[in-house]
Amino acid sequence: MKETWIVVADSARARFFSTDSPRGALRDVACLVHTESREHERDLASDKAGRMAGGHGEGAHGVGDEHHFREIEHHRFARKVAEFLATADERAAYDRLVICAPPRFLGAIRDALPASVATHVVLEIPKDLAHVTDTGELRTHLPERL
Repeated sequence: MKETWIVVADSARARFFSTDSPRGALRDVACLVHTESREHERDLASDKAGRMAGGHGEGAHGVGDEHHFREIEHHRFARKVAEFLATADERAAYDRLVICAPPRFLGAIRDALPASVATHVVLEIPKDLAHVTDTGELRTHLPERL
């Protein structure tokens, strides 16, 4: 029977499970944690944006890049998840892949997946299931047949 991996992720944690049966129980494979995704913007930025005088009226206004540091960390973690899946794919650890993540993070993972891994994706579930810790309960949120 083909091995199916289920990825349950949010922007700070990704858990990987496997099953060798379409209706089978889930087995823990691995867990990745990215604590930077939970940090406040002010803790991720190395410095306060600069200020510049000039323009119309008096006073100064803030100057800085438009990057949102938490968003950068979310994409960095999505790439880390994709790299983990690519390494597992090289070892032929799975045949099929199911990805469960909140819609925005699911898109980030999808964008980061190499083509060789993306071909294994059989189902994407746009739900935040990362808070579900019990594998039996998690299984109830997935389709009956994987």
